[in-house]
Amino acid sequence: MRRLLLIVLAVTCLAAPLLAAEEELDPTVKHRDRSPGTALGAMAINVVYLPLRLATTFMGAELAGITGFFTAGNIDAANDVFDLVNGSQVITPKMLEGKDEFRISAY
Repeated sequence: MRRLLLIVLAVTCLAAPLLAAEEELDPTVKHRDRSPGTALGAMAINVVYLPLRLATTFMGAELAGITGFFTAGNIDAANDVFDLVNGSQVITPKMLEGKDEFRISAY
């Protein structure tokens, strides 16, 4: 078992530079700029935003279900109510950079 692990480790160490070199030569591979500040900012915002957003989404889903029930199963009415809370569930770094759209509702 130990011998097998050493062989796998050796093959991995030898293959890693080859794979990295191949990635650098491939023009279809998209590289992204690293931005730890926006990643940490999104994480910090989500600590507060996510629990509030989940509660809002659950309340909207309940209200949409009740609306559908009391309108004799009218799916359009239920969807209209749910669209009030159907939006971005988490904040991503791309949203903070302005590359993605942030939506509170579907409207």
